[in-house]
Order: sequence, then structure tokens, then C-alpha cells
Amino acid sequence: MSTDCVDDLHIRLREELERFNISAAEASRRAGEKSGNRMREILTGRQRLSAELLGRLVVSCNIDANYVLTGQRETGLSVDSVKAALQMVADAEAGLPDGNFLLDTERIDAICAILKTAQSLGHIPDKSAAIAVLMSMR
Repeated sequence: MSTDCVDDLHIRLREELERFNISAAEASRRAGEKSGNRMREILTGRQRLSAELLGRLVVSCNIDANYVLTGQRETGLSVDSVKAALQMVADAEAGLPDGNFLLDTERIDAICAILKTAQSLGHIPDKSAAIAVLMSMR
């Protein structure tokens, strides 16, 4: 599986926070993190950004999740589109056989694939597309 999408997440997240003049401590607070340490570790690339934290940052800081995930500025995809992609992956993951789960990198890759497909189609693909993406990762 390719990790191209996740390797630069911390850099693009840092750029987005800087674009809105939001410090790591402020982003942590807005996202409901108990400590700013995790955010600092993520922004320096020492810890991976989870899909759950990204979702909270999208909602609380209004960052462009499409840019953080794909490196491309939003082109008609809304926060609701990103939330829908996050939910699709969560729903599809819940349908995996017992004992199977996605690693954070797999989850982010699946969300990236759904958003890139949405960019091409002009809308978020249906749930079966999310399941197909997850199955192709296995």
C-alpha cells in the first residue's frame, strides 16, 4: 500500500494551521485534546495524524481537509463531503469481519482515495465505492 498520502500529512496540517494563525496549543484545545504534546508530535512528524483527530480539526478549526489529505486545495468539496468520507470509511470498517481493523495509515489512505474520486466525479461516491476501496487495500 502506498504511504505517499500520509507521509506529508503533518507538513500540510502545519501549513493549514499557520494559514489561519492557529497555534498547536490552540488547535489541541479546539479539538478537545487534553494536552498539546500530541499535536506538537504530529506537527513535527514524530506521530501520525489519526482520522478521528483530523475530523475534529476540520470541524473545530475549519481547515481544508482535502488539502491536508491530498495536497490539493478544495475544489468544491465541502466540510460535509469530508465528514461523509470519514463516516463512509468508519461504516465500511465496521462491516469488516471480526478481528479485522484498519491501521490509521490505511484509514487515511481510504479517505484520500474517496476524496480523490469525489474530485473526479464532482460528488462523494456511494458506500459501495468505500467498501471497494477498503477491500482493495487488503
